[in-house]
Amino acid sequence: MPDGVESMQSPFTAFRATAPAHHPPPPIMVVNPMSGPSIVIGATFTADAIEPTLAFWMRELGFQYHIQIAPYNQVFQLLLDPAGALATNRGGVDIVLVRFEDWAHDLPQLARIRATLRDRMKSSPIMDGAQFARGVEDAYRLMWRRWCSTAHSQL
Repeated sequence: MPDGVESMQSPFTAFRATAPAHHPPPPIMVVNPMSGPSIVIGATFTADAIEPTLAFWMRELGFQYHIQIAPYNQVFQLLLDPAGALATNRGGVDIVLVRFEDWAHDLPQLARIRATLRDRMKSSPIMDGAQFARGVEDAYRLMWRRWCSTAHSQL
């Protein structure tokens, strides 16, 4: 080796020596699986106002769900966190509420889309009520035939 090469250091050596070890951030929310099923709600807006009404109906209907509302505007964090509330909520209900205006950066374009939305929906195949009814009837007919072909038909 040429003289002095062994004593040369990278400018990043000092940084590596002083940099703290990388640790992933803690999850935004964690569901305690021992507390029973949960309803986890994430939203792009403050969703706390729905908790009392949801809790009322859960009690009225006899459901024993624990309601957890994520911090304000943490939708992406909840969706991407493999150890977070949505990913670990086994046997529970996950709800993501999105107000698209919160993500809109081109407000004039959003106004143009909104102005034509009703007409586009009216012309959409999903708004064909007769076709939808036929689809539901076909589904019920298929379910009925399957049910009748099993041992249930002996009742």
